[in-house]
Amino acid sequence: MFGFILVLLAGLSACSNDKDDKTKDDSKDKTKKEQVFDPKPDPDAKQISSYNDDRMEEQKKKDKDILSEYKDGDYTYDEPFIKLDPYDTSPLSALVMFETKNPTSVKITVGKEKYEEPITNEWKKAKKSIKFQC
Repeated sequence: MFGFILVLLAGLSACSNDKDDKTKDDSKDKTKKEQVFDPKPDPDAKQISSYNDDRMEEQKKKDKDILSEYKDGDYTYDEPFIKLDPYDTSPLSALVMFETKNPTSVKITVGKEKYEEPITNEWKKAKKSIKFQC
């Protein structure tokens, strides 16, 4: 019986020591101030631009090539000219162009599949020559 009480007291004292250590650790955490990243402005800093003359020239050439390809065909509302990722920069984009007999507006919706949020855009200004990116 004496041995059981001794083991019980030893176990309780071990548990209470752990609790005291946790309390001490918690109090240290509470006294620590949260560090916030807030650098001072640097007046000598220079802005880095993504503008690239070579890239702009490539895009002008692609514009000419796309327009040439478009002019070689006869594209209508029912059979439009569609160029996927026309500038090799955005794989999920497309350039759509077609001609109509009468001025018309365009409304497109993408994302109609299951679990997709539909996105709609409308070009209300009526035109005969339609060109838009989506």
